[in-house]
Amino acid sequence: MKRERRRPGLWSMVAVVATLIMAMLFAGLLLAFRFLLKSEYIDSLQDRLTDGLSALRSAGYSHDAAAELNASGIELILFEESTERIIYRSAGKGHVFNRSEFDDRIQEIKDSPPPSGFDSVSALVSKRLADQDGSFFLTELHGSVAETTDEMLQSRELYLVGRSEGHLFELYLPVERMNDAINLSIRYASITMLIGLAVALLLIFLASRMAHKSSRGMARIAGQISELDFSERCIRGKTRETDTLAVSINRMSDRLQEKIGELETANERLQDELTERTEQQRLITDLFANLSHDLKTPIAIISGYAEGLQEGLARTPEQQQTYYQTILTESEHMQAIVGRMMTVSSLELETEAPVLEDFDLAALLDACIAPFRLEIKRQGLDLKTDYPAPISVRSDYEGVRQSVLNYVQNAIYHVNDGNQIRISVSEEGESVRLSVRNSARPIPEQEIPKLWEKLYRGDRSRTRSHGEAGLGLAIVRDNMERLSLEYGFRNLDGMVEFYLCLPRSPAGNGAAE
Repeated sequence: MKRERRRPGLWSMVAVVATLIMAMLFAGLLLAFRFLLKSEYIDSLQDRLTDGLSALRSAGYSHDAAAELNASGIELILFEESTERIIYRSAGKGHVFNRSEFDDRIQEIKDSPPPSGFDSVSALVSKRLADQDGSFFLTELHGSVAETTDEMLQSRELYLVGRSEGHLFELYLPVERMNDAINLSIRYASITMLIGLAVALLLIFLASRMAHKSSRGMARIAGQISELDFSERCIRGKTRETDTLAVSINRMSDRLQEKIGELETANERLQDELTERTEQQRLITDLFANLSHDLKTPIAIISGYAEGLQEGLARTPEQQQTYYQTILTESEHMQAIVGRMMTVSSLELETEAPVLEDFDLAALLDACIAPFRLEIKRQGLDLKTDYPAPISVRSDYEGVRQSVLNYVQNAIYHVNDGNQIRISVSEEGESVRLSVRNSARPIPEQEIPKLWEKLYRGDRSRTRSHGEAGLGLAIVRDNMERLSLEYGFRNLDGMVEFYLCLPRSPAGNGAAE
């Protein structure tokens, strides 16, 4: 079995990275000391001499300007070239002649042999510039011009020599012994950085041990979370990073709990939807069975009577009229079933927008009851109405007509042995309430919400067989919801009630008292 290669720990990785970073910083510091610092030092000396010459030139090479320049730390000799007169000569670093002292010094210089400094400056200027004005840097008055920074640092002084406007000048600054100072700085910087590296590695080791201890606890809790165990929470860390990580793990745990809860809720909802879908499938199956049963009888009757006519069984005009009327009645029955299905589909698709208008609800009720008068008489039903005329309401006439027809038909087809049907209208504020009641046993509470579902036919033992497909109350529901009107059902003492509310017409005569 191949052995798994052990991965480096956090401490090892941090130590290696820290060592590399410190080494890079150390190398960068050495390079800075070795090259940049030396070059910057020489450049700064040259800038001081150049600025001093500019100030001297601006003052017209006067004695006072030369004395002021000398007071700033720059040594200089200033000659008038044509007369070889010494305008100013530094007596030494940090010392400036006053006027009387300077005159005495000039007299002393005149009495002594010509200074070698003038000869040297004049010769150097003539050699480098000929008769032109200008200036140049060199390292020693009698030496050669330094070419590199190291050569300049090895010299004693840095000179700016030249000619300008009939004057010869020599400005110089001492060059400190930088190499020894730089080497000493590098040595102490190296020792300091090594000590700092050791201290840094120790601190990193301690910090990583502390972080590793916290991270092991976090890893254990993260493993529990992966097993959907949210019983433990991470302790806040002692560093910002571990504290942030602990807070993040705790937040992740909370969010996972929340999402899992949501998933469980969604799963329950999905189960309910599947149950509902199964119920819908069952209802659809029942629909086909009901439609097959409801359509089979009229089709068989139509077919039988049509064959009877074809075979000449109806010999007299009265018999033929009976055959024709039977075929027509069964055809209308089939057409009514198909029409109800089309009505439900049209309402669910909202293919037709409601048209609001003022109409007489009493007249509409009379028109909806009229087609059922023969059926009511045939069954011996006790129908009583309680509404005045007229009752002016404002709504969608066709939608209300379909709803009322289905309420009346539902009451007739589902009335029990009490044989009572009551249709009434009452006033409720700015609306009127239409109530259709029929004698029947109470409907269980759990069954009431299903009344409004299409294809629902309830307990067949409580209904009479009239070939209905269970679409009537679904038509009422779709119409009322499309019009945003109140509708519902109640169990009463020995009766059941279906009702709906309609807004009164603003110009109407009111509802029933």
